[in-house]
Order: sequence, then C-alpha cells, then structure tokens
Amino acid sequence: MDELLLNRYRILQKIGEGATGQVFKAFDIKIGREVAIKRIAASPTTAPRVLRELRTLANLNHPNIVTVFEFEETPQYYFIIMEYLDGPTLRDILLERGRLTVPQAISIVSQVAEALEYAHGFEIIHRDIKPENIIVLKDGRVKVTDFGIARLISRKFVEKKIVGTLGYMSPEQITGRFVDETADIFALGTVLYESLTGQNPFYAGSFRETAARIINFNPAPPSLVNPEVPKELDTITLKAISKDADVRYESARAFKQALSTIKPAIPLEEVTQVLGKAVSKKTTPIKKPSIWEKIVNQSSYLEMALLGVISSLAIYYYLKENSFYPPRFKLLIILLPFLVTFLSERLTLWTLAILISLPFVKLSVVQALIYFIIFAFYAMLFNEFKPVYGALPFLVFLLDSIKAPFAFPLMVALFLSPSYSTLVAVSGGIFFEISVIKSRLKLWPFEISNKFLPYPNLKQNDTLFQAIAKLFSPFLKEPALLIQPVIWGLAALVLGFVSKLFLKKWQGDLVGLGLASVLLWISYAWLFPLFSLPKAKVETPLLISVALSASIYAFYQFIKEFLERF
Repeated sequence: MDELLLNRYRILQKIGEGATGQVFKAFDIKIGREVAIKRIAASPTTAPRVLRELRTLANLNHPNIVTVFEFEETPQYYFIIMEYLDGPTLRDILLERGRLTVPQAISIVSQVAEALEYAHGFEIIHRDIKPENIIVLKDGRVKVTDFGIARLISRKFVEKKIVGTLGYMSPEQITGRFVDETADIFALGTVLYESLTGQNPFYAGSFRETAARIINFNPAPPSLVNPEVPKELDTITLKAISKDADVRYESARAFKQALSTIKPAIPLEEVTQVLGKAVSKKTTPIKKPSIWEKIVNQSSYLEMALLGVISSLAIYYYLKENSFYPPRFKLLIILLPFLVTFLSERLTLWTLAILISLPFVKLSVVQALIYFIIFAFYAMLFNEFKPVYGALPFLVFLLDSIKAPFAFPLMVALFLSPSYSTLVAVSGGIFFEISVIKSRLKLWPFEISNKFLPYPNLKQNDTLFQAIAKLFSPFLKEPALLIQPVIWGLAALVLGFVSKLFLKKWQGDLVGLGLASVLLWISYAWLFPLFSLPKAKVETPLLISVALSASIYAFYQFIKEFLERF
C-alpha cells in the first residue's frame, strides 16, 4: 500500500486476522522503525475491550510483555500501535513441529510465568493465555500479547459472562465464578501440557463438550503421551491444571520455581532461540472467523431484536381479546415494545407491564395496580439476568394456539442453561395458566370447573385484600394450577442437567429430551389423579411437542454447522 495510514504508517503486510479485527506489519516513517498495528472496528461493543487493553498495557513494562507505543482513533476504527515482534507464535511452532522438547517447553512456559508474575504484581490477570498469544523472537525471548480481556483482581467481582478461549479456560471461568491469578496458572499449565504432548488435554470441538472435560475430565500424565517427559514434570503439569484452584500453584512465581528444578543449566533464551529462527512466522496465525462466528459476535444485537419481536407479538396477542386501546392506535401500541427495545432493553419489560396492566382499570383500579406490581417485579427479576429471557414465556401463547404447549419447557431447556431454562419454563407455565383462565375456562388438557366463572370480575369498591384474594383464588382452589408450572420447571431442569452429563452434545440432548418427555407424561397421567384431578390424556399433544422441539433444534444445529464451514 502506497497510501500512508494516519499520515505516518506505511502498511507492509497483514500478519493476523481475528473476530475483533486485523493486525498489520507497518513502517513508522516518523521514527523509522517497524511496528505492528492492531485495527479494530469502532463500535460501542468493542470500545470497552480496546480501552481496557490500553489501560492494562500502559501499566506494564516488562521484557516478556509486548510494548504498546501509541493509540489512534478514527470514526471507523481504533488503532493500537505496538512493537513488531519478529518471530512465530507458539501455535505456529506446534503446528510445524507437533510438540516441543522438554527443555524448550520449560523455557517458554517459564518466560511466560515471569510475565504473569509481573502482571499479577499489579493485580492484573490475563485470562486468555494460549499458544496464539505467546510469541518466540529470533533471539529466543518470549513475549506475551493480547491483554484485551485482562482485568484487575477483585474479590467483589464475579463474572456474568464467560470470557477466555475454548480449551484453556479454567473451571471457574467456565462456570462464571470468581477468577483470580490461578486461572492464568491453569491456562499456562494447559499450554505446558500441549507443548509437551502436542495435544490440548481438554479441547473437544464444541463448547459444551470442552466445558464438560474441563470440569469433569482428568487428563493422563504427559509422560504417557511423550515418554521423554520426566515423572517430576508430570506432577508439576497436573498440579497446574488441577480442577481445584486451591490445589494449583498459588502464584506464577511458585510455578516458575517448580519448573526451575528441572530446567536446563543454560539460559532460557538459548533453548528457544532455534525456534524463533527456524520456524517461519505465519502471515495469518488466527483463523478467519466463519459466518456463524460473526453472527455470534453480534449476539447482543440479535437478542435485542428477538426481545423486541417477541414483546410486540405478545401485545398483538393480548390486544386480540382486549378493546381498551383505540383502534387507530392499535398498530402503534403493538410496535411500541419493539421500538423501545432499541432505546433500552431494560425498558421493554417495563413497557409490557404498563401496556398489559392498564386495560384492567376498566374492571378495577386496584386490580390494575396489582397486575402492574406483579409485572414490575417480573421485569426487575429478568432485567437482572437477560431481558430477552423475560420475553420468552410469551411464546407459550403461540405454542398453545397450535396445541403444542409442552414444547415450551422442552425448547427452552435445549437452548438455555439449566438454571435459566427452569426459571423461564416456570414463568411460561404461569403465563399460560393466566391466559387460559382469563380467556376460556380450559386448562390444557382438561376442563376447569365452573367455580372460576366469576374470575376476574372484580368491583371498583373491592379492598386491596379482596382484590388479591380474588386474583389468586383459582391458584388456591385448583391444585393443578400450582403443580403445572413446577412440572414444566422440573422437565426443563432434567433435560438441561442430563444433557451436560454426556461428552457428545447430541447424545445428552437426545437422552434429556426423552427423560423430560417421560416426566411430563407421568406427571399428567399419574400425578394429577393423586390430587383428585381427572387423568389427562396427553400422549398426542406431548408427541407433537416433542417432535416440534426436536425438529426446531435439529434445524438450528444444521444451520449452525453449515455456517461454520464458511
């Protein structure tokens, strides 16, 4: 490229590309030196990571950590100008050589441990140690790069999302628990294991299978794969990748000292010098993200759109049986939740609470107030997690219209974690019951007695206590109304829990789907009669629900695998 970047840098070649941006080798005509430039598309989602990386690296000055020179910003991109590292990544080396000699592996890991010891001294944890972020220079020195997801150690901080790289994340990162410097020890121990054997001990292809191995699988000692590995190095490696953070080395210094007992007598740089000179640096060390990975990277926008669409569909369904709002404003009322979502996701559920509660003013001001309080509590509950999860229960209305309400707890369990799917399934069961009591005296799959006929005809002069008593009287008089949401929640919990017991995801999903379906059938066919309720014939709707859930999930997996190829 002849045109100068930022009127200063002549781009020489692209040396890397990932999901967040590209890395270029360039020449700084002002200073007269080669540099590496990381270019990241400017957006609200990438800004926190870029600023975090800059602030982190600004505090670090160590020979084993990449040096950042400057930061530039344009309306389209962020540019991080760093020292150019003339050498291959550890991933390049492993791809070319398969595995390292014992001295080479110890040398590289020891130098990375020195970098981590320095960073941990500033209470900074890297959280993404992997072969791609370890570079071996031609003089044998090792440099650690990409502190983009690093953060300060805080005992008050607990992850709300999983961060790291598949195959190198510690069990506490996988489960979203408190993360400290021992997470870096786990990742570096995994790098050591892979360097000695040529195999990542945990990576299994998919996130679920890899996570299961990280949490439950104990790798074989490296010496069983590579006989050149001494037994004492087996002990060091397995201690570093222990499931229990308290069993691992308490610091990078302790890890380095353990390795020093078997390292060669010559300087570390001389051991790895041959690697930096002999192995060619790949121009594209990072795999270009697939179409599916690009879609996942935009998941926040997809969740926002899904929240808006489901919320507007819920209002559409609600207005079909409600004439409170003027017909000329009907379209605007339906679109309002969708439009509000793009202002703030947390306002969407509050908007639903207002729109659903307001029409009850015609029956009773007290009743409308009670409904708003209930929905407000519901909005606060799900806004603490993900607002889109709070909108999912409204889909039960659509499934009920095609006589497949049981598909709801099954589908949410296939797509969400066990804890979230249980909460959403219970909420969907309650929503479904409120709907059928209000609109037609029928609770699938049996009729409700006429004793609920007056519900919810409250009077304007009802006291608060009388209004609450009338609203909850169906749930107190009819055991099925209390049991059914619990059954749905248990079905979702069983499916999600069982699916995690299998290393092969499809096997776990299949077994979990079968057990959850059996649980639903037993509950309706045999549990309800224990409460003097008629035995329900649920075979047909249950089969429809299972077939629908399996079909949608299979189609999702097909599309996912298809897009991952491109």
